[in-house]
Amino acid sequence: MQWLGGLFQGNLGKSAVVLAEGSSNPSIWYIIRWPLANTATLATVAALILIPLSLLLGLWAAVRRGRVADHVVSVSTLVMMCMPEFVTGAILIAVFFVALGLLPPVSLLNPGAVAIAHPRILILPVLTLLTVAVAWAVRLVRVGAIEVLDADYVQAARLAGLRERKVLRAYVLRNALGPSVQIFALSFQYLFGGVVVVETVFNYPGLGMRLINAVNTHDNSQIESIAMIFATVYILTNIVADVVLILLVPKLRAQKS
Repeated sequence: MQWLGGLFQGNLGKSAVVLAEGSSNPSIWYIIRWPLANTATLATVAALILIPLSLLLGLWAAVRRGRVADHVVSVSTLVMMCMPEFVTGAILIAVFFVALGLLPPVSLLNPGAVAIAHPRILILPVLTLLTVAVAWAVRLVRVGAIEVLDADYVQAARLAGLRERKVLRAYVLRNALGPSVQIFALSFQYLFGGVVVVETVFNYPGLGMRLINAVNTHDNSQIESIAMIFATVYILTNIVADVVLILLVPKLRAQKS
């Protein structure tokens, strides 16, 4: 609790390594605040794309289960899940920088600059994060949507003569959102915690790169602070996901008589 209070007050102690280097401000919060903002930007942008894309592809594959479209989605997501982030990043660099010359291969920023002001440097890191995260999120959403499609109330709605689009919107999507909340919470945790590899591949000035530098210089104070920030994000994400799930699923709010 003392560390958490220090986090909100912007006081995480001082870095002995930075102090030994002669820096005028060895405060850990001062060192990691911009990398933290850049990592949060990267994870948030990826999450904003991940959620609608996973719902769309997952429901699309579930509705067409057993067909060619379903097999294409299933096989492609399986391949994407098996590829490590550094391999995906290298492939994207080869395509978009070496072959097409469209995007920069590294995400360099001036000290103190915010990543959101330079969207071009975010594209390849975001695509790399999404490749794995979308793949398994789509597969889990598909499984949940298939269970809803086989439910009795969905079959009853179809027998009542409702349009398929209305059935999907009012019954399938609404009831598939509940289990999907936990999926997206896990996805955001991956997006925020999995940035260490991605930031290293693209030299992105985020919290992952700061962690690597701290490990290389044996800066234990920085390592502990960054690890606690990751742990805090994980805990808060779980809490938010549980609250959203309770709001979406009425039976979870019902009290036992």
